[in-house]
Amino acid sequence: MFLRNELSLGTSIIIVPYSKIVDLYTRIQFTPFLRIFILFVSGILLEPWIQLPTWALGLCLGVTYTMAWISKKETIIGWCYVSCAILLTGLILARIHTPDVTIPRDTPVLVSAEITETPVISGRWARTTGEVGFYRSAYDSTRKWIPAHERVILYIDTSHHIALGDQAAFRTYLNPIGTENGYTRLMRARGYTATAFVPRGRLLATAPNAGLTPLMLARRMQQTAVQRLSRLHLTSDQANIAIAMATGEKRSIGKELKTDYSITGTSHVLAVSGLHTGIVFLLINLLLWPLSMIRRGH
Repeated sequence: MFLRNELSLGTSIIIVPYSKIVDLYTRIQFTPFLRIFILFVSGILLEPWIQLPTWALGLCLGVTYTMAWISKKETIIGWCYVSCAILLTGLILARIHTPDVTIPRDTPVLVSAEITETPVISGRWARTTGEVGFYRSAYDSTRKWIPAHERVILYIDTSHHIALGDQAAFRTYLNPIGTENGYTRLMRARGYTATAFVPRGRLLATAPNAGLTPLMLARRMQQTAVQRLSRLHLTSDQANIAIAMATGEKRSIGKELKTDYSITGTSHVLAVSGLHTGIVFLLINLLLWPLSMIRRGH
């Protein structure tokens, strides 16, 4: 038995054997994680077209999980509830991760932000990331600060001293990341909403951050590793490659070197790999080793 699938490619017809479809369905049945993955990713992809508010989606998610728990999963209704719950989970996570744009663009604003990445110097500018917490218009005479939550790519003049974890106040313009292309969509997916330049004289004040979150602690450990690797007797390109492979910090790699790796098909060695996963596993193992001293601690 065959299934015909006619495509708009002239007169060409693709004939798919029914047995292959059954075989594919059987394989999916024996790989439950694949079914979860497909539903989860589908929810993420559907998020831009769903206009319901987040609270309504959360209510639907709670209902579907409750019904999935009550219903027997062997039944068709039970599997439908489980599928809807997984789909809604991906949709809500994508909605939460989508950044809110609240700060006006193309107008001067005063911004208070926390520096969340180690600045990387490139020519005149030090490139870093700032989590904006408050802003106000540069022309606002009331001096009222408005809460905000945006992640901005910052280019700060190297005449200003800025460090990871600092709280900084500066005057700037927030600009869109770029035209609607693949790079723009990628940066938005990573939570970035705008870029901003802070030239000389626009950095108003800085102060070290007294708080220490787990993420900030991890970034400071990464910064320490980068500094130690930078002290090795290596050339600039060698040091940048060693830092990228050992710590995942790739921003200091030049465009020409990235292009060379891309042409040779070896860009994957600069990405997160089993080495980084092994380092994380080792750290977690060291933190949890006291559990092995108690009964059933393993």
